[in-house]
Amino acid sequence: MTTPSGTIKASDVNIELGKSSTALMSLNAADVRALAGVSSGQISYNNLRGKSSFTLAFVPNVTFDQRARTTSSAGGYAFTQFTLNSDGTTASAGQTLLNGGVSGLDANQRPTSWGSPTTVGIGSNFEARLGITLLSRNAGGEIATWGGATLLPGVPFVGSGEVFSPYITLSSATSLFTGVGSGYGGDENGTILIQGNLYIRNKTTLVEISKSFNMESNNDV
Repeated sequence: MTTPSGTIKASDVNIELGKSSTALMSLNAADVRALAGVSSGQISYNNLRGKSSFTLAFVPNVTFDQRARTTSSAGGYAFTQFTLNSDGTTASAGQTLLNGGVSGLDANQRPTSWGSPTTVGIGSNFEARLGITLLSRNAGGEIATWGGATLLPGVPFVGSGEVFSPYITLSSATSLFTGVGSGYGGDENGTILIQGNLYIRNKTTLVEISKSFNMESNNDV
């Protein structure tokens, strides 16, 4: 959450620090000073307006790299997906189906969170967008989506710079996600590859972090 930018009370500070709203609060307490960004000297409630105890950072500092691949002559299926949860955590999913069999991702590396401490509802203070540097699809029904919207359907591009999606506030009751769509086998290869950067920023301070990503679903016939 974030403390009010206008009238502020001790209870607002306590709640931001994860304490009971009625807890005793001292402006000289170490955690209060850390929230205010005033390590020593004079401090007042003015220093505590519009502050958040949430640190925006990918933990651990690794790339989103998720791939699902299958080889099939009878029609296979593959998809990959990562999710930005509104409590600050991340999740991933992926699946390949081949001749009735089911397996998961054959590559799956991702940060487990996009900030700390993870808190229910923190996402309403942050927004995310994609910067796409490569989107390649060969044919068929493969799609890539961001926040439920299809990204450039049927328009593969390579080397055309970084193309940005709109910002999406991370306040969904469930999750907002980007997913590389499915690849179907049968008469032709079904492959989609999307690469670029994920950006998350604080809507108030506009402080932004970014992380590169590589997503691929590949059904090789």
